[in-house]
Amino acid sequence: MLHSTLVYLGYGEMGVNPMGAPTNVVIGVWPWGAYLGARASKRGADADLVLGRHHPNSMPTASKTVGSYVQLVLAKLEAVKAGYDEAIMLGTDGLVSECTGENLFIVRDG
Repeated sequence: MLHSTLVYLGYGEMGVNPMGAPTNVVIGVWPWGAYLGARASKRGADADLVLGRHHPNSMPTASKTVGSYVQLVLAKLEAVKAGYDEAIMLGTDGLVSECTGENLFIVRDG
């Protein structure tokens, strides 16, 4: 089972100043198979390199904030339309950052 936790500021004054708005938490749980499908689980996935992460000065890029998901959707669509299973996001420095639906890790020496 996959779960997703969403923490958000609830109802308050209309506008972009969230001070005084209560904090709400929603936890959703649902079955979710292999993210890239059973075929990719067996043979691996093809991935396209996409320059796309926001600059760290424009929004907090170390978190998966809701607004940044638009960028991930666009990168995923670009990769799939080009024939790939997934997009590997590059940071503004040109280095690997993450995938649209996964984090990347390097295992060295076992």
